[in-house]
Amino acid sequence: MIIFGWITSSLRHSSSSTRAGRRLRSKSRLGAPPRVEALEAIELMSHASPHAALHHAPAIVQPTIQAIPFTSNTIAINSTHALATQTTQLTALQTVTVPDQLTNFSSTFAPPINLFDSTLGQLVAVHINATATLSSQIQSENTSTTSSADITGSTTGTFSIDGLGVPVTGALNASTAVFHAQPFDGVVDYSGPSGVTYPLLTATSTHPTVNITDPALLATFIATPGHTTLTPTLTASAQSGANAPDGNLRTQVRTSGSGIVTITYEYAPQVPPVTKVVRYGIHHQPTLLVVSFGGPLNPIDASNAANYVIIAPNHSGSFTGPGTTTIPIVSATYNPVTNSVSLLPATALNVHHLFQLRITLPSNNNNPIVVEFGGKKSLGGFYYHGKHFIVVNGKAFPG
Repeated sequence: MIIFGWITSSLRHSSSSTRAGRRLRSKSRLGAPPRVEALEAIELMSHASPHAALHHAPAIVQPTIQAIPFTSNTIAINSTHALATQTTQLTALQTVTVPDQLTNFSSTFAPPINLFDSTLGQLVAVHINATATLSSQIQSENTSTTSSADITGSTTGTFSIDGLGVPVTGALNASTAVFHAQPFDGVVDYSGPSGVTYPLLTATSTHPTVNITDPALLATFIATPGHTTLTPTLTASAQSGANAPDGNLRTQVRTSGSGIVTITYEYAPQVPPVTKVVRYGIHHQPTLLVVSFGGPLNPIDASNAANYVIIAPNHSGSFTGPGTTTIPIVSATYNPVTNSVSLLPATALNVHHLFQLRITLPSNNNNPIVVEFGGKKSLGGFYYHGKHFIVVNGKAFPG
């Protein structure tokens, strides 16, 4: 926690002029106010108590702003920062395959599927798409010497994918066009007029998308030390052939199968915490808030003024219920170098009053990050209510 403050005043006089001296004394009798300029800085430390901050307060590095002179005061604040399932993002699709090979078979997909890296955020869903394909080369010859035959080729099969934690199965089937074969021409060459070699017959089955949201099952897709990948297995079987109700056939087939699995992780990105809020300006100066985050933000979301709002409490001091006042933010400027956002409220904020800043980012599922600031009791200090300090002459202590 960083706390400091000062009040500066300056009086000018001329030792060479009694007239100037009289003016100076007259001005003093009228109680001319000292020149007061203020900066209020609020720093959030996740594991430090307010009392610990009183003894270890490092110096603030004042950011560069407009050419307005400021002195500074600092208070500790109470903030709420929650990670939630958000308007989520998707990792890049991972695609793994079983190459085409003769059925029947049981074969592993390659390469292995990378499990979810939990440092990216909170895993909220896993989406699995699976496709299996059978390909049959069918050849058939009518061997009847006295009658023609209407020949139809076909393939049927099943597939299953194991190792994904959920059942993924399907059936495949396909048929050729009918070939009208003449009586046997004396040569088994699987070509006309008595035979046929069909174009490659393909049967493809795409399994409906599997959407996993059960927390216990999601946990099996999260990488742990020594367990960073999974390798599913495709099992495929097929029967292929040809038939002709009115003929005698000689048929040969060659059937192969393959598979593809794509997996997508849907997750809530880790929203960086608010680490510091710096306030500039008192009295008739415009108020500027500079909010610092512990990591990068989505630039579009961070620069959207609608994602920020200031709440003034009601007469009972509550930030909810009747009597509260909402102060919109008219501009938000994101600095990706410092991971900070400069906020300009629609109205100036009285430095003596307590306010609440609510930050509602889509990446936090629109759950607000809440920061309280303000509550100055005098030009020399701030209210202390467990979460606030009094600042007098640049030093903080409980009030």
